Amino acid sequence: METEQEAPGSMRIIELRVQNIMRCVAVSVRPDGALIQITGKNKAGKSSYLDSMLFALSGKRHRPPAPLREGAEVGEVFIDLGTDLGSKYLVTWRCYLNGKEELFVTSPEGAKYGSPQKLLSSFLGDLTFDPIAFSEMGAAAQIKVLKQLGGLDFTDMDLRAIAVYDRRTLTNGKAKDLEAQVVAITEYPDAPDQEVSISELLNQQAIAMEKKSANDFLRTEAETAVAAVALSESQYSRHVEDANHSEKTHKAEIDRLRDELRRQEELLSNLVSSNAEAGLGCQSEVNGLSDEADELAKKVEGLVDPDIDAIAEKIEGAEETNIQVRCNQTRDTLRFKLQEARDASIASSAVLVAIKEDKKRQIAQANLPVEGLGFDDDHVILNGLPFSQASTSEQLSTSVAIGAALNPKLGVMRIKNGSLLDSDSLAEMEKQAEKMKVQIWVEKVTDGEDIGIVIEDGRRRE
Repeated sequence: METEQEAPGSMRIIELRVQNIMRCVAVSVRPDGALIQITGKNKAGKSSYLDSMLFALSGKRHRPPAPLREGAEVGEVFIDLGTDLGSKYLVTWRCYLNGKEELFVTSPEGAKYGSPQKLLSSFLGDLTFDPIAFSEMGAAAQIKVLKQLGGLDFTDMDLRAIAVYDRRTLTNGKAKDLEAQVVAITEYPDAPDQEVSISELLNQQAIAMEKKSANDFLRTEAETAVAAVALSESQYSRHVEDANHSEKTHKAEIDRLRDELRRQEELLSNLVSSNAEAGLGCQSEVNGLSDEADELAKKVEGLVDPDIDAIAEKIEGAEETNIQVRCNQTRDTLRFKLQEARDASIASSAVLVAIKEDKKRQIAQANLPVEGLGFDDDHVILNGLPFSQASTSEQLSTSVAIGAALNPKLGVMRIKNGSLLDSDSLAEMEKQAEKMKVQIWVEKVTDGEDIGIVIEDGRRRE
């Protein structure tokens, strides 16, 4: 009868027995302690033995195409999983020459569990985690492990950050181009805000010229009036002279012709009267012309001609002024766009900072297994420094703690290249494993020295 039960917490391997798997002929180990060293020469079967636990527990995705040892008909891996209180699960995996495979999970009492792989998967963590490999892998791979451990998925945030970063890069490029354009355009601080209207200046010029023509006409009339006054005065003077001459002539005639005295006196009297009237008429005409000339002179004195030359100069300089105005207007437009680009860049930077701070908050709340452990986009951080700068002891203890956290239900880890560890490092790792209540299986190449569990030609040295 098959029964189901919950997976226990913090299990370890009580026994690992392997027969006819790859180079391993027959090896059985019941670990004593938290650190188990599997040693021997190259190709002795060490890797085959340790790989077998993965073959049995992790399913087909970790099994090679031909796990059976050459020449054997059946291979078997037996794993006793339990705690300090005793066995909990007995796992048996077999492979046959015909390619068939079998997996059984039973209780110590013999009860068989249905869906054995599903059961094993429910309490398996990452059996492939290697503390040494973790300390030597690149920062990106280490960060990936910590994200998995902390249940952190920054995919959407990273995609958003990339989009914002790319947008900021484009914006900064645009700002740089705009800044170059602003610098390239000469600024004219004395130029007016608006362009000068050449048509308006031409209109002003036409009005000014018309006014000057009227002024010139009035001046001509004044000059004509003055000339008329002078002519009338000249004519009056000649008339007076002619009258005086005529009077003298008639007086002489009276003296010569006394006999005609009366007649001549009458003529004289009439002539004097006529001359007096003529003289009065001429004087009156002269006075009238003089008054008219004075009036015109007063008007001429008040005339002010418009500055036509100044208007002409404005017209000549209008296009240059307008070029300066257009330069200033273009410069102002570019400055406005430049400020917009700078503001957009600042806003993008603020978004990137907010994303970074949100990541930091989530990382801080992720409850990673070692105090002071964290990461940013580029580095794993331990106590404020990059993990790579930590001491070997700190790196090893941290790596073991990470491995324990990745395997909370089955505290088993494996180190493939244990030859890199000296005695001090092994002691530190064992101490940390005992503290974390986990097992660390260490594969180490030796020349056959009696260190740990020695494997020779696929068998355990007794």
